Amino acid sequence: MTTLNVERYSVTSVVTNATGTGTSFSTVFTKPSDVSGADLLVLQAFLTGPFSVLAFNLELSTNNGVTFTVDTAWNAYTTPVASFQIAENVLYRLNCTSFTGGTKVSVNATVTIPGTAGATGPTGATGPAGPTGPTGPGGGATGPTGPTGATGASGATGPAGATGPIGPTGPTGTVGVTAKPLAIFAPGLGTASQVLFRGPLGIAMNFPINASLSQASCSTGAAAPATFTFSINSVAFATCVFTGTTPAWTQVAAQAFAASDILEVDGQTVADTTLADVCLTFVGNG
Repeated sequence: MTTLNVERYSVTSVVTNATGTGTSFSTVFTKPSDVSGADLLVLQAFLTGPFSVLAFNLELSTNNGVTFTVDTAWNAYTTPVASFQIAENVLYRLNCTSFTGGTKVSVNATVTIPGTAGATGPTGATGPAGPTGPTGPGGGATGPTGPTGATGASGATGPAGATGPIGPTGPTGTVGVTAKPLAIFAPGLGTASQVLFRGPLGIAMNFPINASLSQASCSTGAAAPATFTFSINSVAFATCVFTGTTPAWTQVAAQAFAASDILEVDGQTVADTTLADVCLTFVGNG
């Protein structure tokens, strides 16, 4: 790693023709010990092009250049000449953090002895006080407060309004119906022309159009659309088709069952190879 000495009475280039941010155009430098105590670093930036932003971090290393940390920041655009207190025999470098508008920049460095403040001069004598101006005339006298007016009498309470007529009675609501579910479960994979259910329901029941109350599920989806058919006394009236794991019900009209009517649920002629654990919850009402 190349290192420059920055000394009194000499000017050293520590950044040469930088064209962007970073440290690739910077040279590491140090201020060696001397008897003069010249520990004030003076930096001067030479800008080329219409800069709008130019900033550096003065960084130092305490481990012989292995890593560097920020010591102070320098706005070289607004303050092209600036000075900073530095330590002897410590490695320093300039890291460009902002470079906008210009084409290149170079930075020279030197060191000098910090100046000492001179003694405070004596305080001058207090000048004489000017004359006090005359007091202006007072304003007119405040007029008296007028008397409080009398409280007016309360008005009479008006008569109560007439009671309005009773509104008409609303229409009678529909009588609620009780849902009657019939859950049919076929464990595992299905078989060809499988009969999942056949028998009388034992109660009168009505299955609404579109099987709007019914649900279906499976543990593994169908490889191809798989159809289950619902029949009353051997006449089909509804289907449930699984596409993957998604069921779709079809029932074009409501279907009423007497207690003795036979409900039959059948799988398709060729069983699907993956559809498993099918549950068909067919829901009717009274």
